[in-house]
Amino acid sequence: MTNQKPLFSGIMTALITPFNEDKSLDFKTLAKLINRQIGEGINGLVVCGSTGESLTLTLDEAVAITKFCVAEVKARVPVIVGVGHSSTATSCLWQKTLGALGVNATMAVAPAYNKPT
Repeated sequence: MTNQKPLFSGIMTALITPFNEDKSLDFKTLAKLINRQIGEGINGLVVCGSTGESLTLTLDEAVAITKFCVAEVKARVPVIVGVGHSSTATSCLWQKTLGALGVNATMAVAPAYNKPT
């Protein structure tokens, strides 16, 4: 039995992805959200999950958000990035790409069932 503290414990916030009026990513607001949550004592952050618009983000946007979050957090709390998508192949691509950006973990869901007409 180990006395090692688990990496994930406590409360973690699933962050929204803020956008500017022109639909570009709003990193200024994202920094405020990150720092407010950490300042209030949150135990970890989740980016690019369903609350963070994951299914509507491009991979380039998700990379930018993930890199920004990891840099802004500065290892103060664990960062988890969502990689779940409707396609298994897309989830695998996001896992490989986003998982290599310094996050503590990735989070995936089984691809949703889409019933075609």
